[in-house]
Amino acid sequence: MFRLRDFLLSSASLGVSQVLTAFVGFVFWFIAAHTFTQSEVGIASAVVSGISLVGALGVMGLGTLLIHDIPRHPGREMGMIAASLAASAAIGGLLGLAFVGAAPYLSTDLTSVRTSVIMVLIVAFGAGLTSASLVIDQAVIGLMRSSLQLARNVLAAVSRLALLATFGLVGVASGSLAIPGAWVASIALSMLALAAYSARRGSLRRVYPLHWDFLGARRTSALKHHLLNLAIQVPGWAMPLIAVAVLSARTTAGFYFAWLLVGLASFV
Repeated sequence: MFRLRDFLLSSASLGVSQVLTAFVGFVFWFIAAHTFTQSEVGIASAVVSGISLVGALGVMGLGTLLIHDIPRHPGREMGMIAASLAASAAIGGLLGLAFVGAAPYLSTDLTSVRTSVIMVLIVAFGAGLTSASLVIDQAVIGLMRSSLQLARNVLAAVSRLALLATFGLVGVASGSLAIPGAWVASIALSMLALAAYSARRGSLRRVYPLHWDFLGARRTSALKHHLLNLAIQVPGWAMPLIAVAVLSARTTAGFYFAWLLVGLASFV
């Protein structure tokens, strides 16, 4: 009964997190559309989609591997999580740099992704953070602490709105920088908050060894799950990139808003 309860709580947490993220994401882009120009929103939507896409690629099945292995290796959980976070963040960051190099070839509207140093840092850092955040969300499920996954996503969503509104009011940058900047900063804040909570609870009182050994035992199985997840998720993240490549940044802004509406309706 205890395991059934944990399973139901984890499922409910994941469901609530997805619905809340989708709803707040819609509000986020609604505010962006009324704050910045159509072209800036179109470029930003493509950049954010690119960050999400390469960030998901950078997970490399490590989250699935943690869900399976954490309950089977008591006492080694933190070292396994630390190794997975380091690996996913590094892979995601490298893939982010690869996206920066490829972006201008997708569309001339994305040339600024490579020419702006700030944008390069946002994309590379954001892709690494996205990979790490996806891994930690699955790691806490393996720890039977799915409430932490929900809390992190709620904090990321709320801070994302606050940062976007602040950037818009202050006029700190163009929309093509401010929107991805707010997106990435919100992930960083949620990860820092989770680290602070763990430190307060005593989980980070010492430096844990990185347990790389567990990554090899079930690597093939984890990658198969990863490929299945990508097959399901990649089309959704790739569509805005395809739109900006085939059409234009201005047209992509309208398309992305409609795409969000369809995604939000699908949760019903």
